[in-house]
Amino acid sequence: MRDRLEELQLRARDFSEAESENNSPFSAEGDNDDSVAVEVITPQAVVFEEEPIIENFLSEAQQIRDDITVLDIEVLKFTQQQRTLVATMRRFSVMKKESSITRDIKLQAESLHRRLDALSKQVQRTEDLQGPTAVTTRIQRSQHAALYRKFQQVMLQYNEGLLTKQDRCKHFIIRQLEYREGT
Repeated sequence: MRDRLEELQLRARDFSEAESENNSPFSAEGDNDDSVAVEVITPQAVVFEEEPIIENFLSEAQQIRDDITVLDIEVLKFTQQQRTLVATMRRFSVMKKESSITRDIKLQAESLHRRLDALSKQVQRTEDLQGPTAVTTRIQRSQHAALYRKFQQVMLQYNEGLLTKQDRCKHFIIRQLEYREGT
């Protein structure tokens, strides 16, 4: 969609100029209080033009949003698995699977980060072309900011899960060493 504020302001100026020219429409008739001014209002259509720039950007933003949601679900699964982690001795296959999940999360996160950087560059190009106050620039900037904020929240949750896992492993190892020293 185009920003049509300038067009609206121009029409308002034209309307006020036309009104000031006809400020006394009944001066020729005299001062007859019974007369009523009737003005014919013609219907006007507002045409919203499709702009492929914003359409492409919004579709890419929606794809990134969906991928962030998938990443969020993977991180939630990972953190749930980590809560039950240290209670028992673990098999190598379970550890290998966990390592695979961690690697997949990292690859998804790196891919999303690259795509968010590409969106940021697109926002910057739009801002350079149309200016910082253009509608498309503001829409793109707000979409990018919301997506980046959500991505940061998911990655913060992932990092907290990793730190919790490391802390639990450290305490588990300390308990095992204390138990071995006691025997």
